[in-house]
Amino acid sequence: PAKSFPGATTVNPGGLPYRNAAAKEHAQKKNQMRYLYMKKHRLRNRLIVLFLLLAYVCAIVLPYARQPAVTAATIEGFTASDFYGDSDTGQRARIISDNGEALAERIRLISQAEEEIILSTFDFNADDSGKMLLAALLSASRRGVHVSLLVDGLAYATGILGNPWFQALTREENVELKVYNPLNPLKPWNLMGRLHDKYLIADRTAYILGGRNCYDFFLGDHDGYKNYDWDVLVCCEDAGAFPSLDQLLEYFRAVWALDECHAAGSGKEGKQEELLALYSRMQEEHADWFRPVDYKELTVPARRIRLVSNPIGPQVKEPVVFYTITELMEQAEESVSIHTPYILCDDWMLGQLADICISVPEVTMMTNSVANNGNPFGAMDYYANKEKLLGSGVGMLEYDSGVSYHGKLLHHRRPHRRRGLLQLGHAQRLSGHGADAGHRQPPAQPAAAGGHGRIRAGCPEGHRCRFLRPGGGTDATAPDALQGAPPEAALLSGVLGQVPDVAGLAFGGFWSVLCFCASAQKLLTNDNFRAILFSQLS
Repeated sequence: PAKSFPGATTVNPGGLPYRNAAAKEHAQKKNQMRYLYMKKHRLRNRLIVLFLLLAYVCAIVLPYARQPAVTAATIEGFTASDFYGDSDTGQRARIISDNGEALAERIRLISQAEEEIILSTFDFNADDSGKMLLAALLSASRRGVHVSLLVDGLAYATGILGNPWFQALTREENVELKVYNPLNPLKPWNLMGRLHDKYLIADRTAYILGGRNCYDFFLGDHDGYKNYDWDVLVCCEDAGAFPSLDQLLEYFRAVWALDECHAAGSGKEGKQEELLALYSRMQEEHADWFRPVDYKELTVPARRIRLVSNPIGPQVKEPVVFYTITELMEQAEESVSIHTPYILCDDWMLGQLADICISVPEVTMMTNSVANNGNPFGAMDYYANKEKLLGSGVGMLEYDSGVSYHGKLLHHRRPHRRRGLLQLGHAQRLSGHGADAGHRQPPAQPAAAGGHGRIRAGCPEGHRCRFLRPGGGTDATAPDALQGAPPEAALLSGVLGQVPDVAGLAFGGFWSVLCFCASAQKLLTNDNFRAILFSQLS
């Protein structure tokens, strides 16, 4: 009998038996050649698709693969004395360390604004806290207050575009919405250029700048998963002479005027009535949010406040912020404390930290443990490079209380002189290209006298940390149990704890790919994103 193979038949295409064995053999060879031809072309087509996909990924990643060097202009323009002052500027500040208070202060500023509100954020969801902010902004616009809303293109595509709760606000005459670097699949080299600025300005009364996005993880007292974060509220006794606000307004106008910022349409009719009804309930249930407060009693004098930022375009950034904060760290004479949720350092950044550890006796960095980190990429990079960080001389405090720590802050001491505090409000996480912010001190930690909040160099009271000495050794103040940790983080930590480094890194890479694919699948099944994609293609 003839050798069988895929696609072989014993009858001709008409269903009748072959005339003879030669005809059958000829048909089998013809079918076999057709099968091999199709198999070859399927393989070729798959390779072409794989190549195109790889090229597209390279177009996304490669523009950000190498961090630019610090320019001579940045180095020559840095003067440490610009960040200190001995005279009273009239500016006052308060650290907001509680998520509930962070929402209340935002609502208070919005509800009392008379002329202008500016809100910039990376992510904005129409959950409980997000709807409260939308209701307050809608009410302000109905009072004649001009509202400028600036959001990132990724958040706009996945949560704002076509959402009736946001349409209720953007249809108002006094509301302008702009989108920073909208998602454009035809420009993959810009896809990673995201806006992480998070601040709120109300008239010339005050502003809040920090790391909190506009949804339940960061704002309000809600059950379930949440992030610990920081904000700083800044006000001034003389609204006409408010230098740090002038800096922030200048920064906002520069971003607002970028070609990469696109005005968004108002869309269909939204849920205006629902938001107005929500605002009425908020006034009844949270009357204290709407009462004026004496910020002078709640704040402390700030002799100097200065805004620092990286370049504002979507391209890879010159690390102006990291250079500035490391230069300021070297001014310390006793200690430096750094809070950051993620640490992604290249060799230059590690070298900067090593130089600081040589000149400053005590340098401590607090960050999430691998299990506690809500960002798989940040968790894996820290797991892979922890020994390099310790080798630079930095003492590591691993935060391990089951709630992701989102804080970015720097504090240093100079004996008998002055202290410096940098709230990395919207400026940067510890990575080469960052733009992010904030940290929340857990509610269990008492506030300082006068209710101004305080900075602790060590682990927050009542929470679990593990101190890793630069020279080796561990002070374990945290039990091994991961209470309330994100399930994926706990799984990641459990697996990494049982396998060698190489296998652990391979698993971490696979885990990151899975997370990326899950995010891509969620994006591609989003009707709003598909609408953008089709509009770009057409």
